[in-house]
Amino acid sequence: MSRKNLVWLILLVVLLSACSQAIQTPPPDRKTPLPGRYDPALLTPTPVEENNLPPDSSFFPPAILKARQALAAALGVEENAVSVTRLEAADWPDGCLGLGSEEETCTQEIVPGYLVGLQAGDQIFEFRTDLEGSRIRPVPAVQETAVAAARRKLAELLSLTAPAEAVLKRGKR
Repeated sequence: MSRKNLVWLILLVVLLSACSQAIQTPPPDRKTPLPGRYDPALLTPTPVEENNLPPDSSFFPPAILKARQALAAALGVEENAVSVTRLEAADWPDGCLGLGSEEETCTQEIVPGYLVGLQAGDQIFEFRTDLEGSRIRPVPAVQETAVAAARRKLAELLSLTAPAEAVLKRGKR
């Protein structure tokens, strides 16, 4: 073997060894674990499919259980008559969970929490909570929100004072 061929052979071996490091086997396929029981050490909910929630209440974080208790108390029904139909992690824009009124002062902080769907009988309710369940607010129905906005706009257009707005509300009945 000539010296020239030996150099080419060494060069070829070096190039091939450099390429072998670029071709690696893929890492093992690690799947996300299936939803399980709630772990209090983790302050985020386990993702689950909507309307496929287990009836076992130990699955849910305390904030969801508190929202369920609050709705049951407000409706005057047993807590087990209220089922959780929806659970989503959410970041609310302020301390009022994005549901503050014009007269209310809310802290200007991002509040991590949950959007919770509850069902009692054939009625569906939505609540917003913080992670601990110390702040729980019902989400007003879209129709109620639209009616309230229309009343405010009409009162503004007619230059009505606050007592006159009450007349608009009474006229609804």
